[in-house]
Amino acid sequence: MPCDKYKKRQIVNKGHLHIAGKYFLPRRSVFSSKQIAFNAKSQSEPGTKPIVKTNSATGHSQPGIGGAKPSVDTVVYAIIAGLFVVRLIYATFLSLLPDEAYYWDWSRNLATGYFDHPPMVAWFIALSRGIFGETALGTRFTMCAAALIASAVSYQLLRNYVSGTFACVSWLVLSNCVLLFGLGSMLATPDIPLVLFWALSLWVGYDAVFEAKTRSWLVLGLTVGLGMLSKYTFGLFPISLALFLLTGKERRFWFLRWQPWIAGFIALVVWMPNIIWNSRHHWVSILFQVQHGVDSHAGLHFDLLGDFLGGQIGVLSIAPAILLGIALWKCRRPGGSKVAYLAAFFFVPFCFFLVSSLQKKVEANWTACAYVSGFMIIAIALDQTSGRNHRFFAKFAVGSIIFAAVTTIVILVHAVHPFLPIPIQTDPTAQTAGWGDLSREVEKVRVGLDPRHAIAVCANRYQDAALFAFYLPDHPKTFTLNVGARTDQYSLWPVRKPQPGTKVIFLHSADDPYISTICEHSFSSYALWAKVRFGQAGRKPMKLGVLTGTLK
Repeated sequence: MPCDKYKKRQIVNKGHLHIAGKYFLPRRSVFSSKQIAFNAKSQSEPGTKPIVKTNSATGHSQPGIGGAKPSVDTVVYAIIAGLFVVRLIYATFLSLLPDEAYYWDWSRNLATGYFDHPPMVAWFIALSRGIFGETALGTRFTMCAAALIASAVSYQLLRNYVSGTFACVSWLVLSNCVLLFGLGSMLATPDIPLVLFWALSLWVGYDAVFEAKTRSWLVLGLTVGLGMLSKYTFGLFPISLALFLLTGKERRFWFLRWQPWIAGFIALVVWMPNIIWNSRHHWVSILFQVQHGVDSHAGLHFDLLGDFLGGQIGVLSIAPAILLGIALWKCRRPGGSKVAYLAAFFFVPFCFFLVSSLQKKVEANWTACAYVSGFMIIAIALDQTSGRNHRFFAKFAVGSIIFAAVTTIVILVHAVHPFLPIPIQTDPTAQTAGWGDLSREVEKVRVGLDPRHAIAVCANRYQDAALFAFYLPDHPKTFTLNVGARTDQYSLWPVRKPQPGTKVIFLHSADDPYISTICEHSFSSYALWAKVRFGQAGRKPMKLGVLTGTLK
């Protein structure tokens, strides 16, 4: 026995001793046990960073073995703050898209549900309008702030996996410069609240599962409930979590614990206002989204699958899409449940929409939540790759970032000052073209017809009705005729539509060959008062008809 103790002491004097999965420090080590914490499990599991204790007096991290430099956090948060300022400036000058104006109109009639989506997007816009009024910034400010918080929260989660400066900064720049988030994070759509609460839930869920914190399970229930109030796609989050827990023997015990079940109950309670709204409106919102995204009676359409994959490459750019594929291949055998945790929240939503695209057209932005963890896997692959492979992978990552940034900048400039030779029918940025100028011209005709603005204004489609409601000076409460168009939120606001026999102003494209059909269907009598030309420099001008009609 004395001999054994002597041998152990010799080993200790050379370094640290590893016995039964624990690390013991030398008695006279220059680092005390309070300064450095070692965790054998986290070090043996790929995709986790060594734990670095924080000085309670200064609040700065103290580097341990393999720890990140304190300046990493400063660089990352400075970039996040800079991106926030740039987005605010750009959001001020970019005209509203039709869907943004539609959601803005929702925010003037706050409720716990709407025809197309849950209410969170309207609540966010209402908060923003309270600060900046009826302006483009007043519609988008909270979205930019939500993107700021989502980036900061995602970084906090990433720090559990990655400590290298290059990997962290590459993740941040890439995830914010691809078109999906580079432009999408400035638009007032339900995707931004979805991504915010998805990132929050991922972060809190990590602590709940791997740190076994009861408080984190309770907060997870809250964030999941708020996510369900943002977009019904969030229902894929609890499915992803359940599959992750189910596919690991060491994780299945959670189904026998009370914490996940109480988290689910909290989420249901938070989501309940929207459930009640749906029940009072014949489940119109949930059914619309189910039918909109999935069609169980449709056959297989492989051409739509090609459209889906092409759309994903479009919103990511080709180089970042390839980079993500390489990273997923490198992490295909993560060797630890912590990387599998992120992989589950990428593959479940992505594969869901991949399969859905075989039956229905899937919009490219629907997979936004999947890339929250997808881009983190890129950072993990960068951090773990070594040698010659690391140099190639790092150079390709830098090239992907430059390619994505240039692509997004070109699109952002084109959206404000068109210069690319893209046909107006296939150019999504053309939807923002000239609505402010058009509305001013319409207002001149409208004043001549109705100086007191007593006559209601309508359009056939919800997009046009919402844009005129936003850009006309008095922000009238418009309504839609919906002749040959899908049902929308305006159909659930019957109070907006005047009684039959009422005279209204009807705004519609004068180039539409079906304008007479729409008028004959909706009006007992009608007359064309004026044609207004509108458009943007570099784009073919169009004509808008200003008509008056008596509702049938």
